[in-house]
Amino acid sequence: MWLKMTEKESELETELRKKNTSGSSRNSWNSFWDSYFQPQHFEKSGEIYKALGVKLFSKYWINGGSYWVAKGQSPMVKGRKKEDLESYIVKTRHLEGIHLAFLQVYSAITAICLVSETYTAAAISVGANVAVNLYPIMSMRYNRNRTIKLSKR
Repeated sequence: MWLKMTEKESELETELRKKNTSGSSRNSWNSFWDSYFQPQHFEKSGEIYKALGVKLFSKYWINGGSYWVAKGQSPMVKGRKKEDLESYIVKTRHLEGIHLAFLQVYSAITAICLVSETYTAAAISVGANVAVNLYPIMSMRYNRNRTIKLSKR
């Protein structure tokens, strides 16, 4: 009897999970992220990123910068075929999502430092957040926009 009850409960849980993940809330969440990852009007030309030094940062960033590729590191974009470019776009979306999560963590650490009035630690946290999260996010957005333009040709 108990075994039959748990089987029924697990079937119900599975059904509810399917409804929750395939419903409109899931679709609206996906559409939110899809719109977030699309290049915004102000960033399509790439001028804002160039002015902020993202192009220079991208050159020396450890994960795929041209400086490191010249030293033997494998590039993030494997080739110029449409599949390679689409793979790069998916990869940067995933990596940007990870950096967005850590951006929140560093921001929380900064807030805690400010509340406890340890301003030196707060300044270090802000600097680390900019270097480890903000610039990589801007770099990925800049390069993804360029890749999207290239893949449309």
